[in-house]
Amino acid sequence: MILEDLANKGREALIPQEKLGLRIEVGSGTCGLVAGAKEVAKAFEQELLKECIPFQIIPTGCAGLCWAEPLVAVVRSDGTRAVYGNVTPSRAKMILKSELAGTRYERALLELCQVECPPGSNQLACRTISSCRPSMEVRRISHRCGWIRQASLAEYAATGGYRALYRLLSGDLDAQGCIDEISQSGLRGLGGAGFPAGKKLASAFAVDDSVKYVICNADEGDPGAYMDRSLLEADPHSVIEGLAIEGFCLGAKEGFVFIRSEYAHAVSSLQEAIDQAQEAGLLGSNILGSGWSFCVTVVRSGGTYVCGESSALVNALENRVGAPQAKETHLSEMGLWGHPTCLNNVETLANIPFIIREGAERFREQGTAENPGTKMFCVTGCHERTGLIELPFGSPLRAVLDTFSQGKASQYKAAQIGGPSGVILPVCLSVYLSFEGLEAHGAIMGSGGIVFLSEKVCVIETVRYFAEFLHRESCGRCPSCKKGLKETLDILTRIVDGKGLKEDLKRLHSLATIIPSGSACGLGKAAANALASALRFFHNEFEDHIDGRCKAHVCKNLMHFDIIAAKCPGCRCCLATCPTNAMRGTFGKPFYIEQHLCTKCWMCTSMCPYDAVCAVEGNANESGF
Repeated sequence: MILEDLANKGREALIPQEKLGLRIEVGSGTCGLVAGAKEVAKAFEQELLKECIPFQIIPTGCAGLCWAEPLVAVVRSDGTRAVYGNVTPSRAKMILKSELAGTRYERALLELCQVECPPGSNQLACRTISSCRPSMEVRRISHRCGWIRQASLAEYAATGGYRALYRLLSGDLDAQGCIDEISQSGLRGLGGAGFPAGKKLASAFAVDDSVKYVICNADEGDPGAYMDRSLLEADPHSVIEGLAIEGFCLGAKEGFVFIRSEYAHAVSSLQEAIDQAQEAGLLGSNILGSGWSFCVTVVRSGGTYVCGESSALVNALENRVGAPQAKETHLSEMGLWGHPTCLNNVETLANIPFIIREGAERFREQGTAENPGTKMFCVTGCHERTGLIELPFGSPLRAVLDTFSQGKASQYKAAQIGGPSGVILPVCLSVYLSFEGLEAHGAIMGSGGIVFLSEKVCVIETVRYFAEFLHRESCGRCPSCKKGLKETLDILTRIVDGKGLKEDLKRLHSLATIIPSGSACGLGKAAANALASALRFFHNEFEDHIDGRCKAHVCKNLMHFDIIAAKCPGCRCCLATCPTNAMRGTFGKPFYIEQHLCTKCWMCTSMCPYDAVCAVEGNANESGF
């Protein structure tokens, strides 16, 4: 049996035999590569060659601990495994020296735990890094990330991969039974809309057409979100298997992965996985002798944010302008080239093999009754830690902040959830991460990006940035969207420049209603979410800006720098670093700032060893300083 042979090969690689020597797993996702993973891998290789020890250097994807990259795991022939974070080439030498001596290099060691596995499940699939992870995290679709070799078919098969597809191809489960299982699981689309995946698949299945298509939407365009990229880099076979299962249910012969053009590393990993699956007979003609043929094609997006919208995506695949259009019928009835089409995002497809392999009841053990299962979230904004986390639906937002802020949650005032079309919520609210939980606060799930905003972040400037982004990405067909976003951007720019008027607030409230009511597509309908939530929860910051104050000290026209004379010994450190020579004074005596020369570059605050230079609310020139 092909799968069993692949699985055996994968098990031998995951727990290497003595002849294979050490297995060195190096986090080589985008975050790891940026942090220096290639240099770390080279350092290990050079040292192991010196010691004449057999070894394998295994590139793995992102484990979610982006703040600890490059992440390195050392696996011995007895199966024991140690995980190290923030590894450098010099640390690599120390780690290897300690490992060969039978000890652990404690300075960079992260904990490793064996999580509880369901009876009969593959024990290899139940290892996870526990260090710095909240107890509520459940790694289902991300459990292979950071552990198996990128795009490795054998290691994917060793952890249960392609078993779900084999159930269908072997006749153990038919297409209708598969659709029913997905429907019973309650899986919802995880790209933002939350439409039931089983219902979407059933609608396409019911249409009488000999030609049908399945599409994976990997056009992840939200700033600060990279869940799809990480999955495709680390575990592309799970997405391919999910796409193939949908294709089998519909009798489709072609599937497409529409992926963001900037994701070069993810494209490479995905294409390698497709090639391996074709070579093994899991894609292509007459798959495993079943008589069913299915191929997957990777299509790179032109980079337009609006192409993430379903009708715009289909237009782009058809070599037309990637712009939204009015939907007279659903894609499941008439989609790509006029045929029934099932479109899902990366995360949704990665969940399907788990459901078919483990069953709907097992899937529903996590999450809530309305939102079963788990969701991956990308957490940014916290200075201490940044990364990915997979949580059951219904988990509290506050727990995520407590985990990533490392005991400094009091320094954060808000969370921006759902990307540019999301909302900004105060962290003091009891927010639960589910579709219904977020809707209770006027929020949307979006793709799953969470950006925590500290007290040093200006909410008005944040909203202005999103308005600028959405205005640039709008297709321009709906005047309320294009012109409304332009007017919103102009008003917000005036406010952060210190030229705002009280009448501007009334107009912003009107625009928050006008923009979504007159827009045809999802982008326009959600384009004012950030503005509306900011006006609701942070109205005082708008008033402060109109009164000439930016308490976050971000808006340059609404703040200035001053020197606290009692703290300044006149050491001239600020003078040495000031690019405009705005610092004035005599050595040994307190300095002062020529405000008309100051460009507010913050260099003086970072260089002053006595914390004598501080940011102050208000424009110094207009205040008479």
